[in-house]
Amino acid sequence: MRTLSTLLRRDPKPEYIVIETSGVADPADIVRNLMDPVILRETPLETVLCVMDASAAPAALDDALVRSQLRAADVVALSKIDLADEGAGARMREAIRALRSPAAVVDALHGEIPSALLFPADVARAPAPREPGPKRPAEERFETLSWTSDQPLSLPRLQQAINRLAPKLARAKGLFETVEQPGRPMVLQFAAGRATLAPGEAPAAGVPRARIVFIAELGVLSKAELDGIMETCVARG
Repeated sequence: MRTLSTLLRRDPKPEYIVIETSGVADPADIVRNLMDPVILRETPLETVLCVMDASAAPAALDDALVRSQLRAADVVALSKIDLADEGAGARMREAIRALRSPAAVVDALHGEIPSALLFPADVARAPAPREPGPKRPAEERFETLSWTSDQPLSLPRLQQAINRLAPKLARAKGLFETVEQPGRPMVLQFAAGRATLAPGEAPAAGVPRARIVFIAELGVLSKAELDGIMETCVARG
């Protein structure tokens, strides 16, 4: 916590902070510390990543520490997938999903993990134009859908909408104002079935009043379905 405080006093502040724990750390304890209101306001927790050996037998999940690590994970990356036969990899995926079904389980071939799952778009800034590069294999399973509104949202209706969308989502992140607390931007983080809210900064010029990005597996969630559900959240005067 002291190190985090030191980093947050830097000018400029870091855009992201990555904490790599030891292999015998229980991430639940770290997550509890990061949920401290002061830390959460300054640097909301984005993602908990757990790396699992795909070539290991499912019995490896019987270890109490491994189970604790997986339960805390938003994303589980299967390493050594090229060394495991197809059957072993499938059995490991099934065992992980049985233990942590909401988590996104991805094959980390050559260490590649979809960057959008780890570092969702900065919703407070206008998207920077850039040339689209070639898709990396790890990213082909997922797509990012964006929803915007210039109206404040109803917080109870937003909670209902996220609950409806949750089974189809890998990640979501958004910045918005609510009709219940006008003028107070809020940041939504959603991963592995868990949603958190934290105070946010005012969006930059040109950014809609509400902007939420959703990450789902290809073909699971259509833009029409997303727009229809999210439009129910808008508090119209």
